[in-house]
Amino acid sequence: MKKLLTEVCAVLAVSVMAEPADAQVQFGAQANYADDFDFGVGARAQFGIGSLFGEGALENLTGSVSADIFFPGFCVVDCTYLEFNFNGLYPIEIEDSDLAPYVGAGLHIGRFSVESGGVTSSNTEAGLNALGGLNFDLGGLAAFAEAKIELGGYEQFILAFGILFGGAD
Repeated sequence: MKKLLTEVCAVLAVSVMAEPADAQVQFGAQANYADDFDFGVGARAQFGIGSLFGEGALENLTGSVSADIFFPGFCVVDCTYLEFNFNGLYPIEIEDSDLAPYVGAGLHIGRFSVESGGVTSSNTEAGLNALGGLNFDLGGLAAFAEAKIELGGYEQFILAFGILFGGAD
């Protein structure tokens, strides 16, 4: 499993580096609520990866990476959950609308850590993501709302909301 994760991360890194310098990149913050690990906050970046596939159905594909820390409310000791996501987002075209829905899929890597009495224990798991969301304008800022289900690894349902900066208007 570690070999597979290393290979996936390497392919994603090469994909990001292969993008032209003028590619649209957005970055920002997000807040999450997960059905298992409660409230979380994190950072997110989105960038065009459609040019890797040439002209056609995937030319508008967007890559999304995020890193989040969750604060589980069920812990009676010091515990945290960190999550990293690597997703591809495909836009759903709607004419004459300010709303921009999308669907996507990808990979998540989660790390749950517990510390008690000076002893730390942790576990890392990976799985797949299936998601859908909506990009919209929020008072002149680019915003998004997203629902994601994680399959395998730390399986949970997550709702996210965030603001993105940068990129072309």
